[in-house]
Amino acid sequence: MKHKRLRTLGLALLVGIGSFALVACDNNEDPTAGPAEEAGQEIDQATEQSSEALDSAAEEAGQAMDSAADAAGETMDDAMESADRAADSAAEQADEAMDDAAEAMDDAAENAEQTADDALDSTGEKLEQAGEELEQKGEDMQQ
Repeated sequence: MKHKRLRTLGLALLVGIGSFALVACDNNEDPTAGPAEEAGQEIDQATEQSSEALDSAAEEAGQAMDSAADAAGETMDDAMESADRAADSAAEQADEAMDDAAEAMDDAAENAEQTADDALDSTGEKLEQAGEELEQKGEDMQQ
């Protein structure tokens, strides 16, 4: 960017100096004008041309700055969109993890309930067997 500015400024100076040289070699001199007036006119023309070149260079620099600002804005917009997508993706993954955890907890609760039911059934069966054995022993003792 700095190189471009220097090139533009150099071009403006070259145009200004060239214009001054052409004006200085002009053979269509006003016969009534004196050397000071001719020099003043040449200075005025050179100043005007230099001013135009500098205005053009300044306008180009302004356009370059605007383009850079636009590009920076687009880059920021892209970065924000990317961050939004990443946040959305992370939220979706967190939701999926929560759903998986809830499902695992439901499965564990069902397994615990089944294990408790099985233990109760087994205990009930063992109590029945013990009762039957006691009853049999009671009958055996009566005989």
